[in-house]
Amino acid sequence: MPELDATEIRGSFREFVGADRYRKFVRSINRGCRRKGRLFFWQEELWHKFVTNGRGAPTGEETVMDIFRICDVHDCNLTTLLRNDPPLEIRDTPEYDQAFETNFPFASGGDLICAVCRSERSRWISENLDLCRILRGKTTYEAYCDRLLEGVADPAARDKIWNDAKERIKKREIEIHAQMQPGDELWEWDGGGWHRFAGRAGVAVVRDGRIVKQWCEIKS
Repeated sequence: MPELDATEIRGSFREFVGADRYRKFVRSINRGCRRKGRLFFWQEELWHKFVTNGRGAPTGEETVMDIFRICDVHDCNLTTLLRNDPPLEIRDTPEYDQAFETNFPFASGGDLICAVCRSERSRWISENLDLCRILRGKTTYEAYCDRLLEGVADPAARDKIWNDAKERIKKREIEIHAQMQPGDELWEWDGGGWHRFAGRAGVAVVRDGRIVKQWCEIKS
């Protein structure tokens, strides 16, 4: 049987293994396999079954990985990420994780990207701006600290925490003031990540809409 071209091989393999296993196979190639330089054992076995079924496909692992250097969602070629073109940073949330894995898995986070994934990511962010915003709102440091204590129901315990932290709060206010220029604003920020116990939040000096200095006040 003559060898098929890459598009024909991908189509034949998808038909042979089914859509779900095909996506898993391709996703794994363009994540873990490229880091280790070879297929996983379960992929080797699956590909061997495909080849021995008389499908006219190559057997070399490097060739296989080249054939499947594609996005498993949009079926287009993956390209190398340009280091001077990083994706927009947004809050780390479960909703974003779900959308990332389902709709734009090669928009960011690796050396290979899919142009359609990047467009889909931008569209999703534009439709979920409040969820994605790291900067949550203007504040003063005193007001920020006061909000941190809102969850303490016992007034006596709340007052004790506040009194114990007075010196640290005063020191931080001095640090913040030293960084501020006319026109600057202090904003509360939240990087997300709480669902994976990697949350970070705090305050930041914002100048012309950009963070110029930030402090991490709480993390998990």
